Amino acid sequence: MSMEHLRFENRVADLAVDHEARAARLAKASRADRCYVVLFSARSGSSWLTKVLSATKRLGRPEEFLNPNFVRGVAQNMQANRAEDLLLALKHFAKTPNGVFGLEARAVDVELLGYDAFAEAFAGEAIFFHLWRRNVVAQGLSLFKAVETQRFHSTDSAKAPPPDYNPEAIFQWIRHIIGTENGNVRLLSRLGVPARLLHYEAITADRQRTVEAFAHALAVPFKPDEFADEPETALSKIGDSWNTETEARLREEFTTQIAEMEATRMVLRGIAASPHQKAPEEPSLHEAWQRGHACGNAGRSPLNNPHKEEGPTRDAWRAGWAAGWDTQVYL
Repeated sequence: MSMEHLRFENRVADLAVDHEARAARLAKASRADRCYVVLFSARSGSSWLTKVLSATKRLGRPEEFLNPNFVRGVAQNMQANRAEDLLLALKHFAKTPNGVFGLEARAVDVELLGYDAFAEAFAGEAIFFHLWRRNVVAQGLSLFKAVETQRFHSTDSAKAPPPDYNPEAIFQWIRHIIGTENGNVRLLSRLGVPARLLHYEAITADRQRTVEAFAHALAVPFKPDEFADEPETALSKIGDSWNTETEARLREEFTTQIAEMEATRMVLRGIAASPHQKAPEEPSLHEAWQRGHACGNAGRSPLNNPHKEEGPTRDAWRAGWAAGWDTQVYL
């Protein structure tokens, strides 16, 4: 199927929508006041993250609303056949009751939806995260195995026999993942927004800390140990000895090829700095910038901006926050 056929406008070209009904629904619903976007690649823990965040009922329901495989159904449900209408409706109807909207997407999803509509909806207000996996060989193996066995999650059908050893196919999936990663990095650079980098190995190692970090960033109050209990809907890892043994064999047989693929990962070189890195030249704005920087670096939401009136001081605080958000350590 061609990329052109997958574009949002082509996916919904024949979709009959009731614009008046959507407008009436919008008028009766409040819009999300906190938004976040998680950019991800396959087998990076995105489904697990969706489950644990959704289970809180206060941190959004970050589904793949823009995935071309699902977007027509989402658009029909939202009664929207234009990208900007879809995104606005999602902010109204796909949020949690406390006003938080979350979205998981890949750069290719944004391209197929329409970059301009996405940037207009999120670049100025959403918090961005980039979810990736340090061990891209294990990630590619996981994707290869899932595709071959058609068992993508622990809640899927019973465990299937492992696939045959096929380095060429495995490397194809590794390159696919790196392509997705690099697309996400380019998207963040194009948007000019800071992003907190999350990696699979850390978030899955400490679920409670992960949930608390999102709550902290979105200014959602929580009590100590509130997220300690494992949600009933949580997924578990399905990797086994086959994954470990096959990875060891690949790394022994294809050391050079793996190193060459690793070298193409843009995420390892960092994301281009946002245009807000430097403090403003005006001395009177330095304090606001520094306070904003401290807030962003601590992982706190930009909703903590104490300067409510529009103007240079408010903008300086937000610019400092963006620079601080950019320099956080990995979760």
